[in-house]
Amino acid sequence: MGDYRFCIAVPITNPLAKKTEISFQDLSGQKIAAITSGDSKQNQDIVNKIKMNCKNVEILDAPLYYDINVFNKCEEAGCLLVTLECWKDIHPAFKTIPLSSGETIPYGVIYAKEPTEDALKFLEIIKDVV
Repeated sequence: MGDYRFCIAVPITNPLAKKTEISFQDLSGQKIAAITSGDSKQNQDIVNKIKMNCKNVEILDAPLYYDINVFNKCEEAGCLLVTLECWKDIHPAFKTIPLSSGETIPYGVIYAKEPTEDALKFLEIIKDVV
């Protein structure tokens, strides 16, 4: 459906929440949740760049698919979260800030390799709208 920029969801109590863009160097010394496994090259590239460019960063493994519980757990732990711009308004305790590096990831609808007839109809509706 499109490409979205990688961002960092920052707890509003964290000093980084005052920034309008975040560099990899800004993430030094932070605890960050991110998808560390799976089949997304783009997610793996972001995690590798954070590890290479940040001092004393702690990467926590986030689930492959985010939901509100992932944001709640990060809020409780006081950690940042690698996310996408499309999730920017999902949680009131976070400010979502774009990475200055500008990396993006394709984003769309996930469905079974052999979708049901209803799923195919839904996909056709999406294609017509998009």
